[in-house]
Amino acid sequence: MTDDHVGVMLDAVLAIAVPDGYTSVYRERHDTVINHTFRAVTVSPPGVDVDTFRFGTPGAYAAITVNDSGDTYAVEVMSTNVGYHVQRAGHVVAFTTADAAVCCAIGEIRDHLLRQQRGW
Repeated sequence: MTDDHVGVMLDAVLAIAVPDGYTSVYRERHDTVINHTFRAVTVSPPGVDVDTFRFGTPGAYAAITVNDSGDTYAVEVMSTNVGYHVQRAGHVVAFTTADAAVCCAIGEIRDHLLRQQRGW
């Protein structure tokens, strides 16, 4: 990654240990229509391939990004039938540490996997 502020923050996310079997990977996607590169660290459980994941596919994963303010993280969760930013009281939660963002991502993923197991 580059030495820019967002890159440094995403490096901090990659430095946080994830549970056995989970993976955390830096990803970039360039949108040619708006000429913008989206950067994130994805966190996924065993058996979930982020590159081929589609809604309706069993599983869940999270993407951790740096907010536009450049000093906080956002967590976006993709699951079998939903995609959302983690919110409280209708506002996107801004995590101030990489550890808090990763902890939230793992918790949200586990919640979705449990719901899928139960058939909710």
